[in-house]
Amino acid sequence: MFDITMLIVPFFISLGLTPLIKKYSVIAKTYAKENERTIHHGKISRIGGVAIYVSFIISMALFVKADMAVNGMILGGSLMFFCRLDRRSD
Repeated sequence: MFDITMLIVPFFISLGLTPLIKKYSVIAKTYAKENERTIHHGKISRIGGVAIYVSFIISMALFVKADMAVNGMILGGSLMFFCRLDRRSD
């Protein structure tokens, strides 16, 4: 059965973590640099997906009964998240 809290909890976790990640990206200098090819202005965080990933993992731990299939999806997703190849040329 679907419960609306399964949408609300990860939304508010992500909503709360996003400004913290943005502040950390300025401190750690992990923001996108402006150059002649970019269309954005200001410091845009390159690690914004961390807030989404953390809110997903917390909501999965709270709402989903873990079995082998769920554990495999979480493990595979976590491997892709942590082992992402950085293809920047700077």
